[in-house]
Amino acid sequence: MAKRKRRSNSDSSRTKSCPTNPFHKFGYRHGEQQGSSKQQDANNEGETKDPVFPTFLSIMELSKQKSTDESKSKMDKVVKELISYLPAITTSSSSSSSDDIDHHSSRSEIEPNQLEASILSATDIVTLLLPWSIKTLLRSSHSTSENYTDDNNNTPWQTLKTCLEFVVYQQQQQQQQVEHNNKASTVEETIKVADILTLGALHKLVPLAIKTALQNSNKNNNSKGKSSQATAATCYCILVDNYYMSPFDSICDSLLPMLDRDDNDIGDGGDDAMDDDDSVDGARFQAMVVSTLGLLHRRLEKANPKKSFQKLITHDVFCVLIKIYRRSANGWQHDSRPIIESLLLHGLFHLEHHMDGFRSIEMMKIPTCAQASNDHMDVDKDKKAKSFHCYQEGLLPMIAMGLSPTHSKSMEDVAAFVGILPIILNCFILQTHVLRDQLNEKAHSKKKASDSLKIVQLQFRFFSVLSTHLVNRLETRGKEGEIMDRASVYWALEQNLRQLLVHDVYLPTMDDKKEVHFQFLSNLGTTIVKKFNSDKSGNRTMANDELKNALACLDVLVQLNHLVLHDALPQVVANCVTSINISNDEELHEEASKFFITLASTYKKLRQLDYFVSSFVNAIDLLKKDQRGESLRALNVMVCDPKVEATLADAIFSSPVNQVKDTFTRLNDHIVRYAGEERSTHKSIDAVVSLLVLILQNVRIEMNTASEIYPLCEAVVNGAVQSIIHSHNSIRSPQSRNGLQLFGHAVALLNKCEFWIDRTSDKAREEASRYAIPHQLFEIFDGATLSTEVGQSVSQELQFLACQYVQRLHSQIQEKQQIMFSSDEAEFSNEQLVATAQKLAHFALQISASEGIELVDVPQKASGLRALADSVSSWAPYVEKKDMVVFLSNLFSCHLLHDISNLGDSVCTRLLTDSEFFEARHVAESLGCALVSCTAALTQKALDSSFKIKKFSSKYLTCQISHSSWTRSTANQLNTVLTTNGASAKGKVVNSEEGKVHLKAASKCVAMLKSLPASIWTETDNCIDSFDLIMRLDLVYRSICEKNDLLQSTAVNILTGLREISSHILQSTSHNTPGTIIGESYTLRNYMQCVASSTQALMAKVDDHGDSYLRLVTSSKRSFGGIAKNAMVQPDALKDISEGLDSIISVSNTSNDDPAKLCTAVLCWAIVKELDLSKNALLVESTADLKRIIMAIFDIALEDFLPNALDDKSTNLILRNESTHIVGELLKFDPEETSDILGGIEAKKSIENSVLKAATKALHSNQVEGGLDYLIGCLAISKPTKSTRISLANGIIKVESTRNPVLETAFSELVTDLDSGSLEALLNDLSSFAARGRIAAFRLRLIHLVVVKLAPTSSLPVVAEYSRRYFMFAIQCMVKHNSTPSDCFDRTVYCAVSLIIDMASNRDVISLRESDIALILCHISSAINILDEPSKEFHAVTTSVYSSCCLMLTFLLQRFPKQLHSCVSLTSGLLVALLQRALHGDFTKSDAKMRCQKYTRLCELLQPHGDVYKKHVLAVLLEYVKALRGNLDPARKNDIMPAIFCLLDILQQYENSQLNSMLDDMGRALLRSTHTNYQRAHVYKGQ
Repeated sequence: MAKRKRRSNSDSSRTKSCPTNPFHKFGYRHGEQQGSSKQQDANNEGETKDPVFPTFLSIMELSKQKSTDESKSKMDKVVKELISYLPAITTSSSSSSSDDIDHHSSRSEIEPNQLEASILSATDIVTLLLPWSIKTLLRSSHSTSENYTDDNNNTPWQTLKTCLEFVVYQQQQQQQQVEHNNKASTVEETIKVADILTLGALHKLVPLAIKTALQNSNKNNNSKGKSSQATAATCYCILVDNYYMSPFDSICDSLLPMLDRDDNDIGDGGDDAMDDDDSVDGARFQAMVVSTLGLLHRRLEKANPKKSFQKLITHDVFCVLIKIYRRSANGWQHDSRPIIESLLLHGLFHLEHHMDGFRSIEMMKIPTCAQASNDHMDVDKDKKAKSFHCYQEGLLPMIAMGLSPTHSKSMEDVAAFVGILPIILNCFILQTHVLRDQLNEKAHSKKKASDSLKIVQLQFRFFSVLSTHLVNRLETRGKEGEIMDRASVYWALEQNLRQLLVHDVYLPTMDDKKEVHFQFLSNLGTTIVKKFNSDKSGNRTMANDELKNALACLDVLVQLNHLVLHDALPQVVANCVTSINISNDEELHEEASKFFITLASTYKKLRQLDYFVSSFVNAIDLLKKDQRGESLRALNVMVCDPKVEATLADAIFSSPVNQVKDTFTRLNDHIVRYAGEERSTHKSIDAVVSLLVLILQNVRIEMNTASEIYPLCEAVVNGAVQSIIHSHNSIRSPQSRNGLQLFGHAVALLNKCEFWIDRTSDKAREEASRYAIPHQLFEIFDGATLSTEVGQSVSQELQFLACQYVQRLHSQIQEKQQIMFSSDEAEFSNEQLVATAQKLAHFALQISASEGIELVDVPQKASGLRALADSVSSWAPYVEKKDMVVFLSNLFSCHLLHDISNLGDSVCTRLLTDSEFFEARHVAESLGCALVSCTAALTQKALDSSFKIKKFSSKYLTCQISHSSWTRSTANQLNTVLTTNGASAKGKVVNSEEGKVHLKAASKCVAMLKSLPASIWTETDNCIDSFDLIMRLDLVYRSICEKNDLLQSTAVNILTGLREISSHILQSTSHNTPGTIIGESYTLRNYMQCVASSTQALMAKVDDHGDSYLRLVTSSKRSFGGIAKNAMVQPDALKDISEGLDSIISVSNTSNDDPAKLCTAVLCWAIVKELDLSKNALLVESTADLKRIIMAIFDIALEDFLPNALDDKSTNLILRNESTHIVGELLKFDPEETSDILGGIEAKKSIENSVLKAATKALHSNQVEGGLDYLIGCLAISKPTKSTRISLANGIIKVESTRNPVLETAFSELVTDLDSGSLEALLNDLSSFAARGRIAAFRLRLIHLVVVKLAPTSSLPVVAEYSRRYFMFAIQCMVKHNSTPSDCFDRTVYCAVSLIIDMASNRDVISLRESDIALILCHISSAINILDEPSKEFHAVTTSVYSSCCLMLTFLLQRFPKQLHSCVSLTSGLLVALLQRALHGDFTKSDAKMRCQKYTRLCELLQPHGDVYKKHVLAVLLEYVKALRGNLDPARKNDIMPAIFCLLDILQQYENSQLNSMLDDMGRALLRSTHTNYQRAHVYKGQ
């Protein structure tokens, strides 16, 4: 009765609150007669004027009519027309389709309203259409003749969607107004949705919407049917997200089962899967899932905890949730996993409602993996039956039923249950952690013992029950006999175990008296290990995913407790390697590497490396016993894995010496025992040798351990090494490689031990002699010739062994040499040792030379050569220079190729910066020749893969100097090389990737060679051979540039580098005759012509504005410079230069193109530069050839270079620049000392007149561009006439430039040695021109140079007359104008401060008065300006201006401290402004640090005058405290602290009290911390 009464009350209240008819306000009531005629006239008037109102009224008329097809059609038409008047509601979403609206994250936006001309509002229309759409949809759902997804129902669904979107938007607007204004909403006429969308209506409408949305698209292939589905899905999401408040159990019973659909049920005929991001249906389904789960989560808070728990653990509900969870992990756009996890956390393990029930369940026994677990957590059968049961007990039976294929629909459901178990365990552990914290806090407050241990036991029991279910289902088969996906089971086990590790649920140190926890983990590990051998009977093998996840389980078990697998470790390693051997999966091998790394790191921490190695050897024995020989190879590969090696190396290095000794003995004995057995056992020796080598490499050698490790090396050499080598007749055997590898590393370890052992005694020398190479092993080097015995597999080991033993012999030789200095006895002779060392060193280098860069395995070759390079200082004294060239060439060839593919640090770069490497014998003198040979070798490789050379074989052109077939070129060969200009390539050029790689390596080699100092070219033979080979390579790369445009940039780069290197050779060997370096019949003229002609051809081919063009110009400069420098000291060579210059000039005049002229300009510049015409050192005794050269240069300068230099419209800027350089050098030519060269005098005068004319024109037009300022500077230093000086100086004064150092320097030269009258007129003009803004800095710089230049001369009085005028001009320039750019103002202030300081430093120039100092301070303050608020600065002060102001104030404090006493107030204000600019502003940390340092220097200068400034520094300290109140950067605070300490030093007791009174409480607290640091770190307290 109560329920019925409540329902009737609610019905009555609902009736009372029913909204008024929307027609009321228009005077029309349904069911009533029309009103008065006046009201009817008003309605008629509204009908005629309002376009919307008639449509609005027609709905009422149509609703009275009988439902027919015609009436339905009219109603649809009227409704659509009425919907069109509603404002369009759009949502801010990433999806462009209306079907994919995400109602969870989208934000509604409304477009402009279209009802402005109507008396109706959108609220009126929605109030009418919303009930109609609901009524129509519900009526059609009961109709048997209509399909609710057909074309007829598209209009009601669209109407419902439009109305719901409008209502939601209206509610959002209302909520935003309330939130922002904190008052009632001003939205008019809100719709009372609760009266329309009642709970009963929603109970019918929401299932209808989801049923319509999830209708199979195959039944509705038409577009309108699909539109109905999309619209229904949108309506469902809106209703569920905003209005539907169904009970929790009702949702689980009605809505949630409808989401349990297969992938084929969603999408277009199964082609669009629901988890496909591109599928519209899939995205819509995901949005509906998220909305449903969100509703479920919201209603969970209001549900009964017990009923919600029981509802969630029902098989159907739980199965739907976990299937959705699993599918959501496959890249769903709307991820539903967080919601499901929250549902499980709060629905199953709520802290207040559920956890106490789990605690009350008795779980005294931990189930084992070998027994079948009960479905309940209570597994104690000895106890009496409980009188009560907790509803929480139903969780585990439900899980057990879900894991059973007999109770599940498919194996997919079982897999979903398996995947959810780690989530359940995680939720349980998280909640029990919170419960444990609460219990601990409660026990602490009551001072009682905590029950945290019981909570941990509860967590482990829960884990054990879940894990037992998983283990028991590993062999479960489905209904049709299919085997369950065991990889997912292993994955779930690994996740469960990792939960124990992450949350510290299990620790070996926990109280586990009966060891039930450990026993469970041990049984679990044993079960997993047995699964590795489950295929012995041939039933099945484990898949890669199973193996990977099983290894992950074992990895976590070892991290939990190593004792779980400790006893069975050999079997574990053997089974693991056997399983890996049958698979080539990289991920599986990666997981196996992680497992081995975990084992090694675990036993390293336990300091039980000996047991780990012993288990490793036992595993090898097990594999041999079971005849699993192929698995031994996999074990060796696993040990050689880089990550495993690094972990083992770290473990070996940190192991105690006793364990290392035991490990040595065990591995050595194993090798000795099995070295001579059948071939199948060799694989086991490989793995053991790899491990023993790793120990030899990484064992820690110290003073205390060296004596104990030293004897072990003898055991290895006499045991393992001899056993391996003597068991084979030939060293070409792969097993011989193991013995040689062990031998080499044993010798290396001997060398390390001998460093710490005192070997000066007789006993020590006797012991050392025992460890010499046995005679039978030394025969290896006698018989290991390159052609017969040595194979590629053992060559590297022999090389390493020889290198290590040479180091050993080297130390012995050094010791004997020290003894020989004090004794002449023959027994101390070291001739035999030296001979042995020479033999071994030659052998090691011979192996590296035999393979060269032909070796396929470049990394292996590089590692061997790098080992030789690291020990070069020990074996270099025992090899010849030719062998060193061979070694260096191969070293750099290999590593350059290796470094291209390796992104790490370059080995070549490291070697070239290592001083120890250069100090080795023969390295420095052989390095240049070796790098040239390396370039030739790499070039040969590139030619082999690209194209062939025509006239000469590529073997000749790229023959290495270090090669046995190397011969110097004859005269005919060199002349042919020089005259062949880019036409020596034939055939089609192939751009192979291999060729590009080798060219890139050659380019790096040339770059390294250029970076070396010129001192490496001191050896004459090396210079001759290198120059010869460079000329050959020059032809090769000219051919590549001619034939291959794609490789042109790289080839030009190499070609220009080679020419620069040739110039280095010529310049560094200028003391030799050209015939000695270049060849008897190979003249400088040939080389000049070769460089010029080839450069012209290449310049015509490449882009005249690119980098290749500039590199060609630069290389030509240096090449011609080397020729000129070599020829200037050889008078006989001047004839060659003269003839070569004539031929080049003739070509330039004939071709008349820019490349030819540019080459001529470059050549002339190089000759003029080396002649140095301004000094005329060689022209005093000039020869006819030299005079002819000079005249030729002047002639070509007048004809070509001077017009190019003065042509401001030239497009070839490089040619113009080079021409300018030549003309400038010729202007320095002094005709007085060379009057015998009359042609040169006249030419120089012509050049001077032309330059003066162009300069005068440019200076008067204020357009000094294109290098003309350089010509003016050269003309100024060439002692021009007085009129020329005055004209140029007056012109420079008028130039409107911001900065021009060349003109400034030229002006200082021009004003020198002028008479007083001319100088006074010039200084008057300099001060009369008003200079402001951009040109002020240039004018100040000119004045400054004049003052500095003329101050030491007799013209000082003339300068002093204008000093006051210059001073006023300088201080006026410190005021910034709005039109002055910031960078110009910075330089202006700097120039003004520099001028004032230099003038004031000399009293004869100007004497500053107190008023002048005050004027300076005022203008500095205007440049800095004090800020009232740091955030209100009207312009930023740059660091340059700040530094200039600090420099000026520092100068005044140092030179005029007493005059500043009258300007204390100005000084204190300036200090405050400088402090503000140091603490506030947006500039870098380095600028801030520099400002604080300069300010600290100012404060230090104030200390001697503390009595004057002690009252005024209070303002500075107050500004500092003010800055502390704001957001002061801590770094700036630390930087400014020394300055504040200096100011505190000035204060005395009275000033401290005054400062304290001027601060408030916060200010005193802020300053107190600074004062504390001042007293602790700054104040001197005595010794």
